[in-house]
Amino acid sequence: MKIISWLLSVLELLLLIYVIMKYVRPDNKITELLRKLFEPALKPLREAMLKSFPALANVQFDYAIVAAFIILALLSRILSF
Repeated sequence: MKIISWLLSVLELLLLIYVIMKYVRPDNKITELLRKLFEPALKPLREAMLKSFPALANVQFDYAIVAAFIILALLSRILSF
C-alpha cells in the first residue's frame, strides 16, 4: 500500500509540474512528455465535465486538472486507511 501511495504522490507532483510547464514553457520537451502522460486521462475527464456542466466551455480555466488532483487525493486517502 505504501508503494501505491508513493506512486500517487509522484503523479500529483508530476501533474503539478505539467500544469506549470504548460503555461510557462508549452513547447518544451518535458512538457510534451508530461502531456503524453496526462492527456489520455484528462481528455475523457474534460469531456465528461463539459457534458455535465456545459457552462465550463466558456471558462478559460481547465477544471479537469483540478478534478484530477481531487481524484488523486481521494485515492491516496482511501488507500491510506
